[in-house]
Amino acid sequence: MNEDADHPDATREGYSSLAEVYHRARPGYPFSIIDLLAARIGLQPGDPVVEIGAGTGHFTCLLAERNFRVTALEPVLAMQQRAPQFPNVTWTQGTFEDTGLPSGSQRWAVAAQAFHWTDAKRALPEIRRVLSPHGWFTMLWNAHHIARSPLLQWTYNFLRQEIPAYHYVDRASSLFRRLSSHLVGAAPYRVQRSLCRVLAVLGAPDRLSKGILLQLTDDFGRCCYDEVLHSIPVDRQGYLDLWRSRNRLRSIAGDAAFERFLSHLAEHLARHSIDRVEIPYVCRAWSARVADL
Repeated sequence: MNEDADHPDATREGYSSLAEVYHRARPGYPFSIIDLLAARIGLQPGDPVVEIGAGTGHFTCLLAERNFRVTALEPVLAMQQRAPQFPNVTWTQGTFEDTGLPSGSQRWAVAAQAFHWTDAKRALPEIRRVLSPHGWFTMLWNAHHIARSPLLQWTYNFLRQEIPAYHYVDRASSLFRRLSSHLVGAAPYRVQRSLCRVLAVLGAPDRLSKGILLQLTDDFGRCCYDEVLHSIPVDRQGYLDLWRSRNRLRSIAGDAAFERFLSHLAEHLARHSIDRVEIPYVCRAWSARVADL
């Protein structure tokens, strides 16, 4: 789990100051991932959906445009204030561990680029509580597809040299994607549970796959995996802002080292006349239905 999950006030303060650059720079999500998940879950327009950790609404927009009845929970008011407004979206200040929603009120709960901030053992029972008997929970992340981008390769290599405490794991690598798809996503429930127990003993239940987090409690059944490849064009400033928006990286590096990193990155972009680049992503999603009582 992310160590910043133990310091929610510091995390919220960091995102309050980053709200504007976060909204401007963070990537959106492909519509096709919504269609894949909706088909798997059996969602229909008008179904009640809660997005937890909705940020400035990057994923919320997709939910709204698919005409679900959305409750967007975001504890940082500055993030909420930058989100676009939709008639079928209600914003409120809830968290994973305390949603404030009625029991059994939601057909689907989803967390986009957010579940790593939680205390999963407290969050999963709360998410199950607000879901209907056949409800689903999905957590998903946009992961940099480093192998497809020389600029991303250079950036992560530089990070390893300059900020070694930032132990980034390339979960968009072919190895991790095969593990997620074949070993985790296709494995029987008992295998997934056993794998989670082993990794929990090692102290890193998400080391092999984020989907393993869904098996930390008895609240959800077998985990399913979906992914979509996509890319987003950015200009030079957009690439710098993408990194400037990384609260966890700044907290690990410290302000001085983080600013040096940004300065070196800007110099590299200027030296090689990189004015525009396509950033490749793998949008990776793990879903599970509430466990039978």
